Amino acid sequence: MSTPRIFHENVEVYLARLAVSGPAPHPVLREMEEEAARRAFPIVGPEVGRFFRQTAMLTRPRRVLELGSGFGYSAVWWALGAPEAEIHLTDFSQPNLDLARNYAGRAGIADRLHFHKGDALKVAQALPGPWDIVFCDIDKEAYPAALEFAAEVLAPGGVLLYDNMLWDGRVALPEEEWDRDTEAVATTTRAIYRDPRWVASLLPVRDGILMSVRR
Repeated sequence: MSTPRIFHENVEVYLARLAVSGPAPHPVLREMEEEAARRAFPIVGPEVGRFFRQTAMLTRPRRVLELGSGFGYSAVWWALGAPEAEIHLTDFSQPNLDLARNYAGRAGIADRLHFHKGDALKVAQALPGPWDIVFCDIDKEAYPAALEFAAEVLAPGGVLLYDNMLWDGRVALPEEEWDRDTEAVATTTRAIYRDPRWVASLLPVRDGILMSVRR
């Protein structure tokens, strides 16, 4: 069976064009998007970036934790939306973190970003909580474990966000066709929806953002 489409192709094009219409909140974001395109490096993109900035403006977080940061693209959006927040980045790759630090310096936000190298969950477990926002974009098989971690460290009313929760439409395939990543994504989504500790919505923004508020 072919993978179901999330959007009609014309709708995808329309939304992508809207996301880059008008000036970027900071020119460094366009440079980071070009860097990602050159390297075929996965970033959340401007559609999700705009949503993150809005979320930060609405919730006014003091502390943001990213589980999986790449070279810092999403962190810049958080910083632009929450000028008073400290933002913690995690990544396996020191070159990625060095590049993130470089971009943060050019964006004028380096003093609010904190960089942690290593396995995201292991690193995060050693950091003091609580957190106001946790954003998860790590290996999909680790998504269920990240849920339990977030439930422990998020402040009441805190926001948990997962990326890739529509998983390019693969979550809509019959369960017998799921691979391990798809099963992990779907299992995490179901767990959040069924858990009374969370109020959740799966938003069809780009590849799907699951947004949950900790009761």
